[in-house]
Amino acid sequence: MSSTFGGVELGKRALQTQQKSMSVAGHNIANAANENYSRQRAIQSTTIPYTSPSLYSSTGAGQVGTGVYVKEISRMRDQFIDNRIWYENQGLGAWNIRKENLQQIEGIYNELDEGSLKSSLDDFFQYFSNLVGADPESSDSTRGAIIQQAVTLTTQMNHINASLMEFREHLGSEIENKISKVNNLTSKIADLNKQIKAIEADTTKAANDLCDERDALIDDLSKMIDIQVTIDSENQAQVSLNGIGIVHGDDSRKIIAEANDVSRTSADGKRTYNDGEFDKYTFTIDGNEAHIDSGEIYGLMTVREEIADQKMNKLDLLAESLIEEVNALHRTGYGKSDLGMTEMVSAEQTNTADPLDGNTSTIQVLVNDGTTTTTTDITINSGDSLADIASNINSVANVTATVNGDRLEIESAAGYTIDIVDRSTDDEVNAIEELGLRGTGAGRDFFSGSDASSITVSDQILDHPENIAASSLAADSDGKKGNDYVGNQSIALKIAQLATETSVSGLGNATFNEFWQTQASQLGVKISGAKAMENNQKVLLGSLEEKKQEVSGVSLDEEFTEMIKFQHGYNAASKVVSIMDEMLDTLINGII
Repeated sequence: MSSTFGGVELGKRALQTQQKSMSVAGHNIANAANENYSRQRAIQSTTIPYTSPSLYSSTGAGQVGTGVYVKEISRMRDQFIDNRIWYENQGLGAWNIRKENLQQIEGIYNELDEGSLKSSLDDFFQYFSNLVGADPESSDSTRGAIIQQAVTLTTQMNHINASLMEFREHLGSEIENKISKVNNLTSKIADLNKQIKAIEADTTKAANDLCDERDALIDDLSKMIDIQVTIDSENQAQVSLNGIGIVHGDDSRKIIAEANDVSRTSADGKRTYNDGEFDKYTFTIDGNEAHIDSGEIYGLMTVREEIADQKMNKLDLLAESLIEEVNALHRTGYGKSDLGMTEMVSAEQTNTADPLDGNTSTIQVLVNDGTTTTTTDITINSGDSLADIASNINSVANVTATVNGDRLEIESAAGYTIDIVDRSTDDEVNAIEELGLRGTGAGRDFFSGSDASSITVSDQILDHPENIAASSLAADSDGKKGNDYVGNQSIALKIAQLATETSVSGLGNATFNEFWQTQASQLGVKISGAKAMENNQKVLLGSLEEKKQEVSGVSLDEEFTEMIKFQHGYNAASKVVSIMDEMLDTLINGII
């Protein structure tokens, strides 16, 4: 039979076990508000019973128990749920960063408020429209308003371009900072692996709190890059990035980020961006190329590429098209002080054999030598071909008319200017309109530059509102040193129509208004998509966090219940020790 003193030892073990279990419950309660803490449980087990069955053991009713002990302090954690959370964290990090930074781009464009680029663009074309209806003699204020609005528009484009590129540089710095944080986290995880391994070398000990600390670091790491984590048989966290290990036991490997200059070409192939204007990050681990395909760093990379696209294929395309389209029209026009044309050209004729479709017309050719204007009336007969019309005009001195393909081209001799006006009667047609005959213009550009960073108002226009080429004709038949056709304004009308009526091939056959409205809308759609994906990830992670809390979270009610149980167990064990003490006292002192 067991020793009487064995009962005291049994009671002592019970006291120690209930006390340790009480401490574990107290530790849980103390960390109830610690979001990185995992609930712990003192796993109680029976100690080795008195007498193991053997040939030489004494006979009796059976084995006699020797008490209880805390076999282990277990950490309540579900590795499957952890892995799911770490995986979904990557998506949340990527979409959150993308949403926030796309909103920053939207703020740079400022399209939701007054003074947006679209508003400035609309105002620019509207001022040209205002010039069409302005009094020719008192249009200087309207011309000045056009220049001022053009300065506002080009300055805004310059500023948006600079802001986008500056923001892109900032995102690059953010990538480098986060890579530094990643390397710091992997170093700490490796250090915790080392500590955990040292503690758990004693199989009776579990480094539960250190494991919580390590998992919290992995949580942070999973938000930044797309890691894969396994916990091996020695409770070591092995972390890899798309197949390349970055934490192996107590060893960590650094990720090196490098910004490399790359050449890029716009989607339409018209604009090339050489080394130095854009860069792209690459990542290496011990010299091996690594890919980051999710997480906050990936989100930053996608927004940097979005900015490159915004500049190359949106903002620069808008600026280049604005420069080309406005300048192409402006070159064909004349300002208030332009006194005569030297060249004229017709539109392409679909029927060069009879461009007036059997109609007749009378035109007057005016030739000026700088002092005197001579006039010659020319009749275009029914059925005259384009070559016949050129021949008739060639009869005028100091004027040369030729047929170039499907066009009629007219040029004055050196030192002379020309003009052609309609002199047709009621039963004739206006040959100037029918042929689409126009002056080739003074050849001035309204804008200079080539893209959003360099677009500006031409020096020939900036301080010279009189040089705004609003008219398609120029002559000084009255000798007053001013353009007789200053009120023509047909070029101003064509420029105004670029806003909403004239399709531009470079903009995908959209008007300027349609093109930029579409770009602003597309950016809004991308932001909405990023918000939706972020919300989806939050819902999914919220569900996983609930499951995690069911396993690892501390319930105060449950812990209080456990404490009462341990308290009663402790009191009962104390009673066992007390009774055994009385029995020993009787045995030792009560027997005479």
